[in-house]
Amino acid sequence: MELRAFSFLQDVRSSLNESNVEPAFLWLIGSFQGASFTVPSVLSVVKCLLTMKKHGSVVPDFENERAILKRLLPFGLYVVGMAITTLQKLPNERVSAIVKESRSVLSLHTAAAAGERLVVQLVKRDADANLTADIYTVDGVPVRSLPLTAQDLHTSFAAEHVAFRSQTKLEFHLPAHTAPSASACLSSLQEGVLHSLREPAQVACRLPQANIFLSSLSADIYPWLLDSCGRGLLSSNKQEPKVKKKPAVVTASGMFYEVQILRRQSSQPRTDSGFSPVPLFAPELVLEQGESRLYQFKIDVVTYVNLESTLGAALALHFENVVSQIESCANLQSVYPESELCAFQFQPEGIPHTLTGIYALDHRYTEIGDAEHPVLLTERRLLHQRLGLPMNRPLIRVSDAIPLHPSTDKSLRLKDVHVGLPPSGVVDGTQYLVQGSYLYFHYMQDRFDDKGWGCAYRSLQTLISWFNQQHYTTVAIPDHSTVQQILVDANDKNPRFVGSKEWIGALEVMLVLDIYLGVSSKILNVSSGSELAEHGRELARHFSSHGTPIMMGGGVLAYTLLGIDFNESTGDIRFLILDPHYTGPEDLKTIQDKGWVGWKTADLFVRDAFYNLCMPQRPNMI
Repeated sequence: MELRAFSFLQDVRSSLNESNVEPAFLWLIGSFQGASFTVPSVLSVVKCLLTMKKHGSVVPDFENERAILKRLLPFGLYVVGMAITTLQKLPNERVSAIVKESRSVLSLHTAAAAGERLVVQLVKRDADANLTADIYTVDGVPVRSLPLTAQDLHTSFAAEHVAFRSQTKLEFHLPAHTAPSASACLSSLQEGVLHSLREPAQVACRLPQANIFLSSLSADIYPWLLDSCGRGLLSSNKQEPKVKKKPAVVTASGMFYEVQILRRQSSQPRTDSGFSPVPLFAPELVLEQGESRLYQFKIDVVTYVNLESTLGAALALHFENVVSQIESCANLQSVYPESELCAFQFQPEGIPHTLTGIYALDHRYTEIGDAEHPVLLTERRLLHQRLGLPMNRPLIRVSDAIPLHPSTDKSLRLKDVHVGLPPSGVVDGTQYLVQGSYLYFHYMQDRFDDKGWGCAYRSLQTLISWFNQQHYTTVAIPDHSTVQQILVDANDKNPRFVGSKEWIGALEVMLVLDIYLGVSSKILNVSSGSELAEHGRELARHFSSHGTPIMMGGGVLAYTLLGIDFNESTGDIRFLILDPHYTGPEDLKTIQDKGWVGWKTADLFVRDAFYNLCMPQRPNMI
């Protein structure tokens, strides 16, 4: 028996460090590979947070953990195993008992995969947290011990799978005088939506990126594969007409193919070709008007499909996934009777697949500051703990969700323009860079002529865009007039300042960040441009701990600092400068080739000019 990929090794070590006497439990998430799709491959890890005492020992709360994993994981991914992390090896009898009870979780989504699940007991053997694994079958039988080594199967998973995705809205009615129970929600849904989804003749679907419309579902229709480069759907049915393929939505884990779910609205027979006119189906699943209380779900379903599947089989799995998410929403509705349940897809950095968050939203919902609904904070905090995400960065907020239809607006500002630059020239240096994305703001954007006076405003806009891109805030990027009004309202400037062409500096940038975003900043004072190179260690600490871009003001110019390349032994340093004085079009090649973003020596700065650096501090929030 083989268990591929221990890319979760770091999570395991972290779990061991947190453990005292009792074992900790990790669910191993992945897929099945090999010729018969039976070899489990671990892609990510979800920590078990719900435990209980049984016969004097700590064991997972299997029933509730299964319900949470069912909501969290897209179909096509499986709980391929469980890891029990301990400081001292548990007796085989105790492990076997835990293993046998874990079957309810290890069988999650198992209908579409015949691979065997494994349970691994991980034991810390020495002070360096070197691990060995004792592997058990799901019958609790020990197989063997082996040392753990890290492998990365993320790339192969993305190359071998395609993701189907559906978003739609459901509405149903229940009596207004009673609180919704899970059984009542399911009963109401069963009469319409769930029955239709389980009857192939009652639903149709459209794949707009592939120009495919199916008026019924069958596992043997339209076999297809994605071509080896992932450029589009190729049908093996010789009768299928060739159609021009539209580009699929590309994510970090590959491509989303949108599946629009259509429900039959008429008894009119289908055409001979099997394709009914589109007006026979409604693009939303909506129940008949019932008694007075209306409830709504917004579902967002992702299903990973191996490229060797037929289209019919893949869609059948996807529809099963849709039904599963609807049932999960119905169960949650009784917990949050006054809220609208909305599903979102997330993919935090380092996880090679999407994860589903179902959030209870209501009129109090916001993502700005302390006014946020406490239920969402609690839900996100638990998900951060389960996924091993940092507890001080917003990674699974609603604004972090992956959109189904990303904007294709050509007028959007360029993002992360430093990516792809040549080396800095520092020998044996260490790069300390901005962490996360930002937008490039510069002179003359928005048809606004600020040439000669607006460079610090543009640098401020770039800083605020960083907080926006990292989803610490959803506020709009302020224009020059708004910035000026903020400073007037703060009694920092007189009223004539609004509408003027007066400069601002690092102190004004710090004040606007505090008032507009609630973000504190540190000011680094440098008495001359020639001394900037002496602050390499302090700048390195900032980019390592906070990772925010820095506004530099001095002389008659302002710049944005995106990072440094620093050799601590020799003191050699280069500054990664984003120059807001650029006045041309949004052309990345020109911006990089002409040095509007690039590595600069300290000679860029005026030797006898005083410099203030505004260093925003990363907020401690999720």
